[in-house]
Amino acid sequence: MATSRLPDMRDTSAAWQAFVLAVNLRFQNELQKLHFLAIWQPLAEYVKAAEPVALAFEVLQADNDPCNIMVYERYVSREAYEGTHRTSPAFLHFKTAMAALPFKVELVGQSFLETNIGFML
Repeated sequence: MATSRLPDMRDTSAAWQAFVLAVNLRFQNELQKLHFLAIWQPLAEYVKAAEPVALAFEVLQADNDPCNIMVYERYVSREAYEGTHRTSPAFLHFKTAMAALPFKVELVGQSFLETNIGFML
């Protein structure tokens, strides 16, 4: 039986670069943020249960602004993000729900490739 093997996260000699997506979302009020989080939570639960290619999938709350959050996603590769995550039924449902929000979300995102200088657990 073939098994898929994830890279050793502590092996700094590994010739792979994790793919990271960081998206900052700014809401006009906390009620809007809570509405977003209600849409986000089922996706996060799905990713944790069904996407072993996801190394991290987290919402970060600004410590000085309750209406400012960051979504931090980390995958074994860009291909894992594009091929596994973005085509999943849970992501497609999330995308549809986001498009139907009755308010505008200020959103700024950037993708990154890790350099393997330093470490991340």
